Amino acid sequence: MIYVVEVIIQGEIYFLLGLDGTVSKNIIDAIFFVNKNVASYYATQIESIICGSLGRLRSLTIHEMF
Repeated sequence: MIYVVEVIIQGEIYFLLGLDGTVSKNIIDAIFFVNKNVASYYATQIESIICGSLGRLRSLTIHEMF
């Protein structure tokens, strides 16, 4: 399975692009994870970075791609 981290900020969908909290609207730019536990770990780390800088995170989801 392949997983991506989706972030919704101010009603817009973004995908995790970098482990420093960088996001992109284009799923092609996203980091693909092969392990859901690793994706979950980075999702929680990124959540605190995004909330700390933008403060308007609506949701953060891990999607199974295929």
